[in-house]
Amino acid sequence: ITATRGRPPIVSDKAPDFVRRVTAVMMAGKGDLLPVSAFPIDGTWPLGTAAWEKRNLAIEIPVWDPRVCIQCNQCALVCPHAAIRAKLYQPEALANAPATFKSDDFRSREMPGFKYTIQVAPEDCTGCNLCVNICPAKDKNNPRHKAIDMAPQRPLREAERENYQFFLDLPEADRAALGKVDLKSSQFLQPLFEYSGACSGCGETPYIKALTQLFGDRALIANATGCTSIYGGNLPTTPYTTNREGRGPAWANSLFEDNAEFGLGMRLALDAHLLQATHALQNLRGQIGGTLVAEILGSYHGLLVPGGFGVRGVDGMVEAYATRVYPGCRSSASASACRPRSSSSRATSAASRTATSRSSRPNATTRSSRSWSPSIHLGIAPAWRNPRKGPCARQEKRATRAAVFSAVFLRWARRTPGQRRKHGHPG
Repeated sequence: ITATRGRPPIVSDKAPDFVRRVTAVMMAGKGDLLPVSAFPIDGTWPLGTAAWEKRNLAIEIPVWDPRVCIQCNQCALVCPHAAIRAKLYQPEALANAPATFKSDDFRSREMPGFKYTIQVAPEDCTGCNLCVNICPAKDKNNPRHKAIDMAPQRPLREAERENYQFFLDLPEADRAALGKVDLKSSQFLQPLFEYSGACSGCGETPYIKALTQLFGDRALIANATGCTSIYGGNLPTTPYTTNREGRGPAWANSLFEDNAEFGLGMRLALDAHLLQATHALQNLRGQIGGTLVAEILGSYHGLLVPGGFGVRGVDGMVEAYATRVYPGCRSSASASACRPRSSSSRATSAASRTATSRSSRPNATTRSSRSWSPSIHLGIAPAWRNPRKGPCARQEKRATRAAVFSAVFLRWARRTPGQRRKHGHPG
């Protein structure tokens, strides 16, 4: 052998054992050489393995100029592969920063004193130019120069690789501290869909990436078969990953079943688990204390409901539904009254039912003071806070909750954009 240069390793030496032992062999096109014993016996596959591919596709990569940047985060939002990201952090985090690492003061009245960085992953960028095209910031002295410009990748690769690793090690943004989530602040949240095998400049993956940023490890995805299932669940690597606590989105694809039906099954299962856990907590109230039960249920409920229909709204809808099906189910009713109403009696009280349904909705003032809840966007049913006591809380009413929660989402889904805006929800 007279060659003086060898091929670089398929994956880094810092990669996990499974990636070096199995994934790298498949990436090299030698997967047929792997014995069955090399694979996990339960069929599970590690997440986040796309981060070790380092395809080095781009001839040019984006370079950030802090002097021109207006900190809009549109470049990070539009990136199909999560290869360019934004972070804000305390100045103390820059103590051991590489010499070429760039930062700027974060311009915000709500979070003064923070530092801000836009950083590119040089070996994961595909050079699609979308970040440059969407960047609105131009140098006043040289309009051709933007806050993001493309430059040859090879001379920048080593330095930017070190910068990007330092960037990843910086602490992630606190969701609670960000307050309102909008286009800009959403890009400070960690994406859990990264470096996929989608085409350069893909128009689908930015939406999936944003979905994982908004909902994080709480996202449940029923994937239709198509591009999204190919780059989302391919082998040997997968772009779905986990946060620092080891949690990530739950993803599944059913090749021979409509994903709406497939997702409905996931939805019903989650509702059943939620109701079962809520009932178990209520039954244990005497043993673990009412305060702890209220805090557990309140923390989950407060996460979903403040921007949605509200406690009164959901309670009112459950009460209205229970009243229709079980007309005697009031707090002062007797157990014998909780029986399904006949069709004739339901027909004779249509006016009263309409009035009850309307009165159960949040008033206009309450609706306008709330933001739209992501839980209703995905049809996530709010938890049950402070269930009504008495005969209304017996088994018949419990059986109606899942149906009512589904009805809440379906009623929203069937509205036109104009009707949604009329009722205080975005189109």
